[in-house]
Amino acid sequence: MNLYIKLFALSISLVLTHVVTVHAAQSYGYNMSLFASLSSAQSAAIGGESNLFITEGGGIRKFPLPSTSGKIITTNVSNPSAVATDVANVYVVDSNNRILLLTPSSNETYVQTVIATNETAATTNFTYSPNALYSANIGTIKGIAIDTNHNIYLSDSTKHVIWKLTPPASTTGKYTLTLFAGVNGTSGAPITGTTTKFNTPYGITFDPWGNLYVADLNNRVIQKIAISTTGAITNISVVAGQSGQYSGNNDGQAATSACLYLPKAVVFDQTGSFYISNAYIDVVQYVSAATGTIKVIAGGKSPSNNATSYNGIATGANFLGIGSLALDAKGNLYVTELNNNAVRKLTPTWHP
Repeated sequence: MNLYIKLFALSISLVLTHVVTVHAAQSYGYNMSLFASLSSAQSAAIGGESNLFITEGGGIRKFPLPSTSGKIITTNVSNPSAVATDVANVYVVDSNNRILLLTPSSNETYVQTVIATNETAATTNFTYSPNALYSANIGTIKGIAIDTNHNIYLSDSTKHVIWKLTPPASTTGKYTLTLFAGVNGTSGAPITGTTTKFNTPYGITFDPWGNLYVADLNNRVIQKIAISTTGAITNISVVAGQSGQYSGNNDGQAATSACLYLPKAVVFDQTGSFYISNAYIDVVQYVSAATGTIKVIAGGKSPSNNATSYNGIATGANFLGIGSLALDAKGNLYVTELNNNAVRKLTPTWHP
């Protein structure tokens, strides 16, 4: 009996932390014989629960997890800034704000087409879908997310809005672009209700129940857009951060009382808890669905120089230029590290 009591006491005293390692890199101090070589790693997404897609300087790289060996699936992309997936397809935004659809073909290859652009006509070197949308409304896209009906949501950091790109209803139809949230061309503080404003919206993602979340960079908050089963907005609210606040302590506070500095990306687990990449102080923060509190789970260690990253447990690690986030089915979190052209992996670990 005493043994069982001791084992139970040990189990309830275990603490969840995250061990930070390198998954892929091309930079300072990393042993490049161990990792796939990346160039300007920007954005990350998980597809089919077992593949990690990373945007880099001139292409998209696919990692069949848990492998650290990635394969380039397209090179005909101009500095892609955002990536998302549905069950089979990959969606990419390039630096010219073309929205690209990559459809799997034979032998691990993908067919790439432009489905939306702010160009007035097709240009050489790219294949355009006959259903493609040409719209000057599309500004600088920094985030992309796909709902269960294959509608595409785009965060536009210069227009300060979220666009909704709807697939054509027929083979001869066109993609259509509608304003989903925000005021086109006008930045502003968040507003609770069914309308709001953004100030440089960045990463966007859906929670398990189909609500859209926006990392509102210069408002320094995460905004939640509650969406009905018909696709209508039912409410918009701030779920983390305080608008305009850029200093203060965070750990242990209610997420809505915390300071997020510059939230760049957000991603959800299946419990409704979420992770935030905080670009200004280079940390990953975690908001618990059970308690509503926020804490730093990785980053924060001061580097000895500006060209060094450290691995380690939780806040014993550091990042240089934290970027996008992606979460796999096993709870591993992948973080793009812009200044080191790297992807870091946060593995959940229980310890006393």
